[in-house]
Amino acid sequence: MNPLEPTVLKWDVVQTYADGLVVEWTGPVDSSTPASLTSVGVEDAGPTSGGSGTLLGGAALLIALVSLGLTLRPSSPARA
Repeated sequence: MNPLEPTVLKWDVVQTYADGLVVEWTGPVDSSTPASLTSVGVEDAGPTSGGSGTLLGGAALLIALVSLGLTLRPSSPARA
């Protein structure tokens, strides 16, 4: 459930590398190890918001439909 008021969620993460190095991603935005932030409940930013996602989604759907059409077409008889 989303909050009633816009808010920012902070995600503190501890990353452990194979060599044993541990990095804590818990700092402020301007630090070298900032925590990840997610804005929730914020109104749409306007007409530029989501435009590229919609375009990429449409292109992916078109490619999928063309692929399906090529897969389902009748095969031509083998030539001797």
